[in-house]
Amino acid sequence: MLALLCRFTKDTESVDTSVSYSVQSFMTCSISVFGAILVVTAVTPAIMVAVAVLSIVYYRIQVTFHVALVTLMRLHAVALA
Repeated sequence: MLALLCRFTKDTESVDTSVSYSVQSFMTCSISVFGAILVVTAVTPAIMVAVAVLSIVYYRIQVTFHVALVTLMRLHAVALA
């Protein structure tokens, strides 16, 4: 019983260590990206207009292709049946 408890303790410790490292890396990367966006926006504010337009275009293309993907997956499932 004690060996089993020690095994779970070691596993929990390794998960805690890896999760804390992953969260720290994620936060560092997120802050860096946010800072870069902030600097680019401060230097050239007109870039936000271009980003907004490109985001709308990207979203519309994504919706169109998602509908097509769902339809193709449905047709594939029907063809296999």
